[in-house]
Amino acid sequence: KENGMRSSKIIKTVSNDYPESMFITWELSNICNYSCSYCSPDLYGGSSGQPNLDSSVNFFNNITKNINPYPKLLSLSGGEPTLWPKITDFLNRLDDSYYTEIVTNGSRTLRWWKSLFEKTNNIDRISLSVHVEFADVDHIIKLCELIHHKTLLTVMILFNPDYFSKAKLFGEALKQKQLNVSIRMKPITIKKQQIGITDYTKKQKDYIQNFFYNRHFNKKKIPIASKFIVDNDLKDVHWANNLITNNEHSFKNWWCEMGKRRLYIDYTGTVYGATCMTARKNPIGNIHTGEIQNINGMFCTSNFCPCVPDIRIPKYLT
Repeated sequence: KENGMRSSKIIKTVSNDYPESMFITWELSNICNYSCSYCSPDLYGGSSGQPNLDSSVNFFNNITKNINPYPKLLSLSGGEPTLWPKITDFLNRLDDSYYTEIVTNGSRTLRWWKSLFEKTNNIDRISLSVHVEFADVDHIIKLCELIHHKTLLTVMILFNPDYFSKAKLFGEALKQKQLNVSIRMKPITIKKQQIGITDYTKKQKDYIQNFFYNRHFNKKKIPIASKFIVDNDLKDVHWANNLITNNEHSFKNWWCEMGKRRLYIDYTGTVYGATCMTARKNPIGNIHTGEIQNINGMFCTSNFCPCVPDIRIPKYLT
């Protein structure tokens, strides 16, 4: 169907539980200690160098003044963001309107992670992207045991079809620990080619869709979008992951509030309204110069909406 939904019901609106909030993804650099087979080499080549601390702090604090004064989740990714020597200083200097997330492969030592939490209290979420073809899964389990009570912890298990057995064994072993953590299998999307997801078998797709573990309790809720409102019905993140797994994640020709409720900054410092190809064709600023346009959204021209945060952007079928 034109809006990409294969079910009999045509969806007309997608929003979230905190529609005024903003989700910002910042790829600090393309410096990474992994070189995953499904990642483009430019995401781990190291050509970008590390960010400038002062200009980065000024840029994000100006977003609060000029773009969106409401609560914002700033997700630090890469590359591998924990390799930035100034990450603690940056976190401690952000405006109070920001909540923060670190998307990491978790490979830094347990000693490093302990030190990070001692030096800053401005970490609201940790999202561990466990790339099983590289990860030391025993270390990841120990890391989860160390930090699961310190912040909201999510573990996303990513794997190529050849690593299905390792991913399954790791996921089941982590579940048995019964930690305060959310664990999900994350299908790999091939973003630049806009071709949807990796070619998993039916058995693997079924496992991805049915695998779920969640023990997020006694955690302070932050005013940042997490759930979906789909034609006035509340949905959790499984709704979007299932769309991606089944290649139904198209919102082509919809109006999307990218740039207003979502920003993506790549490792070159270029600012976009989202991670999709529609946004990539229309850059709106640069973190190094401090410039950014204030826009209300765009019509989607992309074949697929590449990730859960982009799907969560308020959008509607015209």
